[in-house]
Amino acid sequence: MALTFEEIKTQVDFNMLKQLAKGLNAFPSQLFNLDEIKKDREFSNHFNEFDKTVNELNDYKVKESGYKKKIDDYSRKEQMLTAKQRATVIITNKKLTDKPKAFIEKTLEKEIDKLNDLSDVALEKYVTEKYESYKDFVSLADGSDIKIPSGDKSLTADPGDYTKPENNPLLE
Repeated sequence: MALTFEEIKTQVDFNMLKQLAKGLNAFPSQLFNLDEIKKDREFSNHFNEFDKTVNELNDYKVKESGYKKKIDDYSRKEQMLTAKQRATVIITNKKLTDKPKAFIEKTLEKEIDKLNDLSDVALEKYVTEKYESYKDFVSLADGSDIKIPSGDKSLTADPGDYTKPENNPLLE
């Protein structure tokens, strides 16, 4: 004989329900979905605390990534500053005259943020390459091949001025 819901409600208490659930090897997730479990008076505070903790953790992760970026930026700036100092030592050790030294230092200032390798070996190579570029430029800029079309108004200075060492800081 089957009992009605009202009869079961009056005859079955929670202990009997617990024993029945244990006897059937039933888990809470088989009886209730997660939203129902989250609404439970006993568990709702735990779920709310967990959600709050997860949100705080995510906020800290966002802040941490911002701090890591700042640290990386400052680290790169520090590496570039020390690389400039080491490059100055390399240039000094090569005993370059003032003009090629100034050329290399100005070029390095403009290009240092593009250099991936700032080791001493790489800086030595860089200084050597820039010195070779400087020498090539000076040898090409002796003025013998410069031809200016007559009537060209776009040139504001006498092109001969730049071929004279006293007017061109790139020439020795």
